[in-house]
Amino acid sequence: MSREEPYHEHDVELNIDANTWQAQQLREFLQPTGSKMLVVEPPIHDVLSQQPVSHDIADELWSIDEDETVRHAHLMFHDAGADVALTNTRHATRPHLEHVSDALSPARFARSAVQQAFSAGPQYVFGAVGPTGLDVALKRAAAQSAYEELFGALLAEGVHGIYLENMQSTVELSCALEAAYRRENRSLVVGLKLDEQGRLSDGLSVLDALELAAEHGANCLNVGAMHAEQALGLVESVSKVAQARGMSLALSLDVDDTVEPAGHEQLEQVVANLAARGVTLISVAAGHRLTATSRLAEAVAVAVGSNA
Repeated sequence: MSREEPYHEHDVELNIDANTWQAQQLREFLQPTGSKMLVVEPPIHDVLSQQPVSHDIADELWSIDEDETVRHAHLMFHDAGADVALTNTRHATRPHLEHVSDALSPARFARSAVQQAFSAGPQYVFGAVGPTGLDVALKRAAAQSAYEELFGALLAEGVHGIYLENMQSTVELSCALEAAYRRENRSLVVGLKLDEQGRLSDGLSVLDALELAAEHGANCLNVGAMHAEQALGLVESVSKVAQARGMSLALSLDVDDTVEPAGHEQLEQVVANLAARGVTLISVAAGHRLTATSRLAEAVAVAVGSNA
């Protein structure tokens, strides 16, 4: 398949090991009904970038050159309590890969990254996809083709859903959403990168982004990283609209690494309040992410119970 041609279903065979039933369960879980929540591991790309040797390895090469390191990173967060893994494919669109190797294709990268994510034994695996790095306003067709190619490669390897990361402009978001229309009935989570005013870089509000995502059949909107008070306020302001559109919410929460009982009780209450307002996916935003993920998983288990 040439880089100019979009992905089509007949171009690849779906991995026969893909758990279609599990993917359907995830779609049902993401419906905004009841108090339920899954813990998502932090973007594995961010975790790897903090490794001592990260300055010697291009972002695009971790899953090719450091297979065991990536597998171990997924396993650590699974053991800490994460239910959901994100593939290390944020920068796996063709425009990114061409910067490091003409021979490295999205299909090859996706194959390695998906296997690495599944190896940890998570309940669900999302194929993570970030911006293409292209100026979408000038090269929209090329950007959409790049998205379609990576989406197709991830679906062919059996991911349970697509997780868009760091969408920070309307034009980038709409391009990615248009490319995701063929996704084999897999879930679609849309992750935003908001500025200090709580908007995309071109001024689009969270509510407007939610409406745009809903128009393209997205199942869940990730409203970004924030502290507890900010999270509760934002979720309160958008939850009713999200529920009316059949979408749940996701976010990354700043979790204090301390272990005082009062801290645990406060975190459990925050989690319960977020779940009651339609937050189905939650992850940690900063700090010592392994310790914080463990604390968050404990709080979720107490506040909303097991989602196994």
